Amino acid sequence: MVVHRQEDSRVHMPFCLLCQYRYCAVADVIICKTRKLSVFTQGMNNWVLNTGIMFETALAAFMCYTPGLDKALRVYPLRFWWWLPALPFSLIIWLYDEGRRWLLRKY
Repeated sequence: MVVHRQEDSRVHMPFCLLCQYRYCAVADVIICKTRKLSVFTQGMNNWVLNTGIMFETALAAFMCYTPGLDKALRVYPLRFWWWLPALPFSLIIWLYDEGRRWLLRKY
């Protein structure tokens, strides 16, 4: 039983890390929009950027949940909980940059 779980986690880990990297990449793209303006001031009006973020998310979900890709790419469906571990890191990246921008505007 334990050996099966270890094998299962070893098979799921690479794609899980790819999805976690995607979260951090989205946070990086959002914070790279401006130097001093906040995301709330600037807005998310760049539809090319928004489409890219949506496409990247849809592609990851497609690769994760499409039958047949598990054999071709060795990509297995992820449980919902495995998508969540990188969200706090993305939030920390975004909050740090918003704080940095606030300090640049203030001083």
